[in-house]
Amino acid sequence: MRVLVAIDRTEIPRLSSVRGVLPETGTVAARAAREAIGRRRLHQDQNSRTEPYLLGALASMRARRVGASCEAHPVPEAVIFDLDGVLLDSEQLWNRAKEQLTRCSGGGWHEDAPTVMLGMSSPEWARYLPDELSVPLDPQDINRQVVRRMPELYREQLPLLPGALDVVRALRQRWPLGLAFFSNREIIELFLKLGELAGTFAATVSSEEVARGKPAPDVYLAAAEKMGVDPTKSAAEEDSSNGLRAATAAAMTVIAVPNPHYPPTDDALKLAAATVDAIADLTPKVVERVAG
Repeated sequence: MRVLVAIDRTEIPRLSSVRGVLPETGTVAARAAREAIGRRRLHQDQNSRTEPYLLGALASMRARRVGASCEAHPVPEAVIFDLDGVLLDSEQLWNRAKEQLTRCSGGGWHEDAPTVMLGMSSPEWARYLPDELSVPLDPQDINRQVVRRMPELYREQLPLLPGALDVVRALRQRWPLGLAFFSNREIIELFLKLGELAGTFAATVSSEEVARGKPAPDVYLAAAEKMGVDPTKSAAEEDSSNGLRAATAAAMTVIAVPNPHYPPTDDALKLAAATVDAIADLTPKVVERVAG
């Protein structure tokens, strides 16, 4: 098992690079995100211009940097998973369904479309297909037709990544778990049923249930809010560039589980506090070491 821990402050992204994906002003998510970022400011040398940064490092080290006191509760307060690409090897299934619909309807499929759509909410990719791929259908019809193809594929064989269920059950013994995913609600319910995971997750939030999909932090902030936990004291597991950016913008401690089919970009990967080769490597000890 290999766990890479990133704690070099020179690699931490400037806040300006993530400010654009914050939720709309005035929302609960916006207040939570901006309060979290406000608690995470560093200053450069006194002779240079003050520059805010969003910390993408160990939670315990973050606490020391801002002078936070030790608290009785365990850190992290919660662990929040992405679904597709982290627990399920399902990105290819979604893309197969979207490509089939695009080609059969007379649209033009682009080879980079799967990468572009990673993390998009269902309303977003349903608009992307007609706007960018010339699918001659309205977004609602596109969404229905794509989602209708998925249950059959899932029932044929649930595409669980090796060790995913064992990891979920092991971490559930230590922390409350959440799911923050781009899939439609009916798909997550099917996953919970087929995986025999009913009651395992304290909260599940689909990006179709928030204002914006990833890389905006909305889905992660909504999951933390439903669980009643502080996002800055929560750990997130992500595989994609947009997912890593979303969890970072939510001020969570991010553990990357790179998707080998659609690997994250180097700049997105640098946002993670640590990287594991596979979901099976995500043990409670790893989470404690990175986010404890």
